[in-house]
Amino acid sequence: MRSRVNGRWLALAVVFGASFLLVAPPWAGVSHDRSITSVASATSYPTTGTSPPPTSYAAATFDAADGYVLMFGGNDVTGNPISTTWTFVHNNWTNLTSSIGPSPSARWASAMAYDPANSTVVLFGGCLNPSCSELTDDTWTYAHDRWTNLTGSLAVAPPPRGRAMMSYDAGEGRVLLFGGIGAGGVYLNDLWGFKDGRWTPISTQAAPSTRGGAMFAYDPASNSTILFGGNDGPYRFGDTWSYSNGTWTNVTPTVGPGPSPRWVGEMTYDGTDGYLLLVNGYNSGTYFGDEWTFANGKWASLSVSGGPTASYGGLLVYDPVDRYVVYFSGVASGGVLTSTLIYSGGSWTLLINPPGSNPALLFLVFFALFILVPVTFALLVGTFVQRRRERRLGEGFVLPPSEKVEWVPAGPALERQRRLRWAASLGLTLFLVLILVVPLLLTTGGSGVFLLLFELPLLLVLIAVFAFAQRGQETRAVAAARSGVILQRRRGDLRVPWGQLQPGLIRPVREMYSFQYLLPGHQAGVAGFQVTVDQARAILRSPYAPAWVLTPSVTSGLGLPVPQPWGASPPPAANPSPGGFGLPPPPLSGSSPFASSPPPQPPSVSPWTPPSTPPWTPPPPPRSPRPSVPVGPPAGTIPCPRCGQFNPIGRVVFCQSCGQRLP
Repeated sequence: MRSRVNGRWLALAVVFGASFLLVAPPWAGVSHDRSITSVASATSYPTTGTSPPPTSYAAATFDAADGYVLMFGGNDVTGNPISTTWTFVHNNWTNLTSSIGPSPSARWASAMAYDPANSTVVLFGGCLNPSCSELTDDTWTYAHDRWTNLTGSLAVAPPPRGRAMMSYDAGEGRVLLFGGIGAGGVYLNDLWGFKDGRWTPISTQAAPSTRGGAMFAYDPASNSTILFGGNDGPYRFGDTWSYSNGTWTNVTPTVGPGPSPRWVGEMTYDGTDGYLLLVNGYNSGTYFGDEWTFANGKWASLSVSGGPTASYGGLLVYDPVDRYVVYFSGVASGGVLTSTLIYSGGSWTLLINPPGSNPALLFLVFFALFILVPVTFALLVGTFVQRRRERRLGEGFVLPPSEKVEWVPAGPALERQRRLRWAASLGLTLFLVLILVVPLLLTTGGSGVFLLLFELPLLLVLIAVFAFAQRGQETRAVAAARSGVILQRRRGDLRVPWGQLQPGLIRPVREMYSFQYLLPGHQAGVAGFQVTVDQARAILRSPYAPAWVLTPSVTSGLGLPVPQPWGASPPPAANPSPGGFGLPPPPLSGSSPFASSPPPQPPSVSPWTPPSTPPWTPPPPPRSPRPSVPVGPPAGTIPCPRCGQFNPIGRVVFCQSCGQRLP
């Protein structure tokens, strides 16, 4: 009965995990916006999650003839103009760029509005480069998925400009274009009307001052077009103007306390709620994230939660088909957003928010894919490859059965090193967990939790593999034999021939000393092992240790006596015999002077006779040099077929110089 219950719980857990993967995949996105109150939209449609890339300063309006929100151009995430055409309807975005034929060139900060009298969307001007120093004055119309260029057929048109304001004025029955930034960075305040495919300049006695990037929308309740804010370079405006029947009126004194001075915010008429809605904006390093309404000639602050992140340069369009206001993108302090929100009935609802809009989520994905996974894989593969090459290392190790070795244990130093290693692993684990949790706290939604649940087991696997690899390399005891060094380790003894051994180049650290040894293979590699200082001294004091191992750096680091260099003559005796040159050397200390030869006798004195000088003879002629005869390898050695290095027969299987396998 218990096993059946446990099986049911296991099956339920599997079903829950599969449902979690389907419902909350990591690419579904986590909100980069403020905490969102989930409110059902006016109409319920399935959302595919497809979204335009991060885009700012795009031109957008509602195309009533085609029944969708139309968005064109803007700047991409790198600040370069683009020429894509997107539509939004029933909670979903669609890219029409490849199916609509010729379209306007790449641009940003264009002016766009819908002309119901002609059932077309009108687009004018825009900036052609990131700095807005190149402007255009072309006029395009859009209807039924086709762009049409009217520039060549217009007798007169507004001068080139960007960041101009455009809206359809139902009272006058024409599209209005006001202000913007003209050639040479000059701000404009001229007013133009577009009707029946022709531009007409509009003269007024009073007008707002020159500006660009203002918020501009038609208010059906007051039958007037409302303008708020903008900038003229150094100054940000906070005034409110009304245009009706060919007259501008400054209504700032009568609208009451309104939004703070700003520009490049968004404003549109919300037909569902019956007021103008203004959101966001920018002013001298300040990103605004507030919402305001304008109705009955008064501004009112809108206190709702879940609105867009404080930003500027997004789009805000009312969709009368689905009866909500659509908000998309914007430039925030952390970068360009890609979230799509809708506003209806005084509440915001998040529809689409791809991972690209969330730096914290991108960090989690980057950390998992490019750090945890590669490091874990490299550590596993590296451990496997090293163990395989270490097994080949001991193939040529010769240890006669009669030879007994004396093991030198590691002692308490290894246990202290083990505790230190575990403390470092624990600290690294806590640090990595903190790195994973902090981005999760900056996000909301299921994908952040999904990534955390995916990364934490992977992190634990990485730490376990690291600890296993380190513990398997612990040297518990060492012994020096005639053929090399034997290391007693947890995962099996490691045998290193003397010809492969190389001492470390650093001093002991925390009572531990590092050795290096050559690994055999097609390409010679270097590996290493750690022993305690006492074990290192026992290895190097062995009578089998070759002379090249005892370098001055090794002996000074381990406190061993400095060996004599090869070929050096023994030091002279401290008290030479009075016999002088030609006498035998003094006996060794501790030995009897009479053990090997009788004591020296004093020389006998004979009369002096002058030496005889032989007659001079010429020197013999020089001999011609004999041809050199190749000398074979020294006895007991074999040459390497690759580099020619002589290696001792039976001692090593791989060349001590290049690692080539010997025949």
